[in-house]
Amino acid sequence: MLINVVFICKENICQSAVAEYCLRQYITDIIGTELTDKYFLIQSAGIQPYKGQWNCRLLKKMREVTDFYGIQNIRQTHKSKPLTNEIINAGVTKFAYCMNQKTIDGAKEQLPTGVFNLFYKDKNMPEDPYGRRTMDYAGCFVLIRNRCKVLANSFVDFLKPSMKLK
Repeated sequence: MLINVVFICKENICQSAVAEYCLRQYITDIIGTELTDKYFLIQSAGIQPYKGQWNCRLLKKMREVTDFYGIQNIRQTHKSKPLTNEIINAGVTKFAYCMNQKTIDGAKEQLPTGVFNLFYKDKNMPEDPYGRRTMDYAGCFVLIRNRCKVLANSFVDFLKPSMKLK
């Protein structure tokens, strides 16, 4: 069983990118890279391009925060991408975590009905810190990181029988 987890935000340059990285890292810490790659497809996407273009890096303030927390590889590897049917259609079980109601509405407009089993705003995810102070980005990062730790444990517990883990 392949679980497709997609984090969706407005432009895929802050919250959803960080959530993608954190969830992948926590699941890998629990079960290792091989099993993570075998059972999970963890992605992020946006519903509109940042300043009219895709393929953008993380916002500067969030890069500063991730650098502070020692997460440099997200700085080098993340490129924003649009929410597409290809991103959604992978996997057997699909989970979409939208960062706010506008993201849910935008994603539903772009995709055919019934693509997702779940489409919801995670009430434990923070609001968008865009345009605020670096400290607000840090608070956002910490909330996302902590929520992803809980999600990682839940997903791994759910799959333990099929992964034959103890």
